[in-house]
Amino acid sequence: MTLFHFSGGMLGTSSIILPGNWGRVIEFHGWNHNCAAREMMLEAARLRHKDKPSRLKCCFAFLTLDEAERFRPNGFQAHMLYRVELEKPEEAIFIADTALCSFNGTARPEWADAYWNGVAELSDTRPPHIREILTLSASGHYLIHSFKNTFYDFPFIAIFPGKTV
Repeated sequence: MTLFHFSGGMLGTSSIILPGNWGRVIEFHGWNHNCAAREMMLEAARLRHKDKPSRLKCCFAFLTLDEAERFRPNGFQAHMLYRVELEKPEEAIFIADTALCSFNGTARPEWADAYWNGVAELSDTRPPHIREILTLSASGHYLIHSFKNTFYDFPFIAIFPGKTV
């Protein structure tokens, strides 16, 4: 399964994107991170949805190039966009609606559960859905293009550490 992943740093063609980087960033900055409260509420709700992977311990990717590009304006303008494949596709995945990850609509105590259930409010007038995959699998990659939209197409080198394909 080909997916698409943003990375703030430039990665080599045989790099493996390990799960858990977002959680590492949140933990490092603590409550000073502007997403810390949201992530803690989502994690508390996830404990009631034990079959779902933790956002703090996973890799994130988009299902289509179009969805990745529509998500780019949310703070990823300078990030590199990579085409990726999952190292272990059998690992737990969850397909999330990125719009449900934010505080939208009516203030309600079950907001975070709605994210994990994939349920929007009936009055919700959000733009078309942007789906992202949360996975516990690491991802191998190759570069699609940079923030300047210069096209690069490196051959896919490795999807398993220590093995070339």
